[in-house]
Amino acid sequence: MDQPKKKLIQKLRYKYRLILINDESFEEKFSFKLTPMNVFVGFSSSLVALSILIILLIFYTPLREYVPGYTDTQTKRNIKRLLFKADSLEQSLKAKEAYYLNLLNIIKGGEGLQDTVAPPGQLKSTSAKPEPGESELAFRKDFESGSGNWKSKGPVNLEANYPNHRSASSSGLFLINPSKGLISNFFDPAAGHFAIDIAAIPNEPVKAVKEGTIIFADWTPDAGKTIAIQHPGNLVSIYKHNSTLLKKVGMFVGTGEVVAIVGNTGEASTGTHLHLELWENGKALNPEDWLTF
Repeated sequence: MDQPKKKLIQKLRYKYRLILINDESFEEKFSFKLTPMNVFVGFSSSLVALSILIILLIFYTPLREYVPGYTDTQTKRNIKRLLFKADSLEQSLKAKEAYYLNLLNIIKGGEGLQDTVAPPGQLKSTSAKPEPGESELAFRKDFESGSGNWKSKGPVNLEANYPNHRSASSSGLFLINPSKGLISNFFDPAAGHFAIDIAAIPNEPVKAVKEGTIIFADWTPDAGKTIAIQHPGNLVSIYKHNSTLLKKVGMFVGTGEVVAIVGNTGEASTGTHLHLELWENGKALNPEDWLTF
């Protein structure tokens, strides 16, 4: 067993001479000694070096784009950009939803959500019902026990007995006309019309009936270009069917400040006019009670 191994090792170590000779003059040009072991080691080293070079060229040069299944650099960049845009749109959509929830909360009589920038899951409503006062607790006790004098006196006068209660008609509102014109459609809650329509000439300015903050300024399919203002005392005024909106959400406007231009936008509009709504504590008010045309 040892003899064949020794013979193989000896054969690998045999020295050979490689000679280059001029074919015409037989002049020796170049010669060097070789062994099978040297030839094998040299060939293997060259093969490994060539493999490493090819791998480096593929992974660190544009040649990698030609490898099946490998995504090119531009495609990766496009994917990253699209992912970033999708995330931005998702955040924007969440903020928009929170904003509409805030607007809906205010219209229903709440005081608004705590933060319209935070994700909807983190929003906390600040419109929780306040703790009843001493006078209200006393009234509840009398009513539940049945021993109170309210039965014999007829209907309870909330204004006299409970000064903290204020109805819409006695809230001391001082409003100005939002636009010049005539009323073409009156306030009719039974018919689902919680507003008055003021027929005005085109391009007539629309003014804020009272100072406040813009809480909505956008286009809707039915109402067209609409703007809503949150006033002190939990009063909200809404102006619909405008041709142009001059204010943005978050801006403060004074009484009589121009906020829009009368128009005829929206599917529900039947002509150039201003649709005016007033809401207080979630209840629709008749604007004619405070405005004169």
